Amino acid sequence: DVQAQVAVNVFGVIHGSNATAARMRERGSGHIINVGSTASVFATPGNGVYAATKHAVRGFSIAAAGDLRPHGVDVSLVCPSAVKTGMLEQQRGDWRAALTFEGARALSPEEVAQAIVGEVMVNKPLEYYLPAADQWKGRLCTAFPNFFLSNVEKARQKGISHFDSPEH
Repeated sequence: DVQAQVAVNVFGVIHGSNATAARMRERGSGHIINVGSTASVFATPGNGVYAATKHAVRGFSIAAAGDLRPHGVDVSLVCPSAVKTGMLEQQRGDWRAALTFEGARALSPEEVAQAIVGEVMVNKPLEYYLPAADQWKGRLCTAFPNFFLSNVEKARQKGISHFDSPEH
């Protein structure tokens, strides 16, 4: 449902960030960590609404970082690829979601949490992609979206081949 995705993925992040930012600005320090997705930087066919919400999270996070930095508050956006969740399982076998499965393997929620605690909270990057090997992919897709789109079908076929993989 479109409204539910927007409510959770966009308004949830905005309201949570704004409530937290107010207190952090008062004390002159803090670090807000928003969770987006690799869909924050590249939209895949079949996931348009989800990608739109995650693009909104990225745009909001970058703007908030600029607004809050003068007040001593950092903002980071964590963009994981596929994560082993109920949402991922619902997509298994759906050709429209094949690009979700094109990576080497899905991450566990614990791996995402470890990266946030071990890397993001320490170094406070504006954007952090998971797995770490996707750092270059996120930057490339942001700078050259046409390059990504020209390789969509090849990536989709790779994703379809991973549907039955126990690692996904």
